[in-house]
Amino acid sequence: MVQISVEVKRLENMVRAVSVNAGIEQPVITFKKDGVAAFNQDKAHFFMNGSHFESKYFASYQVDGDPVKLCFSSEGMLDMLKKMSGDSVTLSFQPGDNLIKLSTKQQTATLPILTPELVSGKLPEFVEYKDDKLTVKDVFQLECKIPSITKEIGYVTGIIGELKVENQALYLFSEEADGTSFKQKIVDVQSLDLSVLFTKDYLSAAFGSMITSEVVVRLAKDFAMCIEDKTSDYSITTLIAPRQRA
Repeated sequence: MVQISVEVKRLENMVRAVSVNAGIEQPVITFKKDGVAAFNQDKAHFFMNGSHFESKYFASYQVDGDPVKLCFSSEGMLDMLKKMSGDSVTLSFQPGDNLIKLSTKQQTATLPILTPELVSGKLPEFVEYKDDKLTVKDVFQLECKIPSITKEIGYVTGIIGELKVENQALYLFSEEADGTSFKQKIVDVQSLDLSVLFTKDYLSAAFGSMITSEVVVRLAKDFAMCIEDKTSDYSITTLIAPRQRA
């Protein structure tokens, strides 16, 4: 049996994290006695996420017996949570059921449990998932803490955003063929040759799935970006594939 109670917003944050803001349509999460673990990729291999939420993240947490894996629609779960009134929601699941139950003082809702989709392909050599942790090897040129840039990503013109180092600062940059452009300074860094392109929507999903207002990013030229958000209650690690240059 699984039964957890938590603030609606905190459950929504967890779902956004493990699904990269619904970029992963059918995430799988595992309820263990010490907390919730998740490792997911989307079918197109644009996103990879490893997350762990300690039991203390929740107001109450009960998992009886062996670990329980549940797969669900991220969009469906987020849409249902938006309809929940009140501050707290209880999520529960009984062995043998094919539904996840959500309940507040005024409402009860259910979501179907899905069969996990198989994602083909091996893990990249620079990542390892072991003991509920996604570990990324030190293959990056730059590691720095930055404020959330979700709003700034919305200002990017077109569909491509570029993160690049220029004049000892990391910038978010975009430029269109007609001359339309946008440039936002993010943080001061050391001088180095670094530029990488990303699809705007994927950038927005990844940064929008983080919980705190400051995250750690790791970058290398024309390479995947790693974003990390960690506290004593949870750890979130997301990788985003770069966009290839024309």
